[in-house]
Amino acid sequence: MTGESDAIKKLPYSEVVELHRKAASEKDRSMHTDCFMISGSKVLEGVGKYVVVAVGTKSFNGRIMMGMYSSFIGGTMR
Repeated sequence: MTGESDAIKKLPYSEVVELHRKAASEKDRSMHTDCFMISGSKVLEGVGKYVVVAVGTKSFNGRIMMGMYSSFIGGTMR
């Protein structure tokens, strides 16, 4: 996927939970995989389904934009 700083393989939630449990029991901190997509990401390969949990000002990107907007309005540009 693009939109991430590193290419990260996305897995179904159930597989991610199982891998994290296994890594925790083996005290392996090197594993990095998840089931979440970041706004603006593009699928490079494969197919899948996902659930949208936040849009607009409630999304991660929306909160950042609103914070920047609030700072701009609260500054000298009033």
